[in-house]
Amino acid sequence: MSDHDSIRALDEPQCMSATVLLPAIRPSAWVRRVASVLVEMEADTDASTVVLSVFDPEQTDERSTVDLDDLAREQSAVRAAKSELADADLDHIVRGVPAPTDTAHAVETAVDQFGVDRIYMYGRRRSPAGKAVFGSTLQHVVTAAGVPVVVVPASMP
Repeated sequence: MSDHDSIRALDEPQCMSATVLLPAIRPSAWVRRVASVLVEMEADTDASTVVLSVFDPEQTDERSTVDLDDLAREQSAVRAAKSELADADLDHIVRGVPAPTDTAHAVETAVDQFGVDRIYMYGRRRSPAGKAVFGSTLQHVVTAAGVPVVVVPASMP
């Protein structure tokens, strides 16, 4: 390959597959709504989706012999996401991960672990007091993830 060919190869668009993350951390109706938006947005791409289920330490301690990916596949929110993605023929995998501290940190860790390029999450309206008392997984992920986060609002049909 000549230098000229090398320069031309760098100028040509590279077809790289993106990885998107869909945390299944809400009730199945909410996750289904986010998955349907993901399907609309990613339909013309070759993106792969990681459907992520996060388990609290209590859930993983008592089930230490169970594979977390298998356990994740049994959850209704994960099944709802898988159904939407499969119906659209989008490539996806299911991963179950432990949350050593909280869900937001587990999502943040998954971004690096799976090489995620963007995240799709559900957002609902909460009072400032509610956010202060209970925290906000979405707020933490948006500010700390280091990749774009697509927020599907609760008011979206």
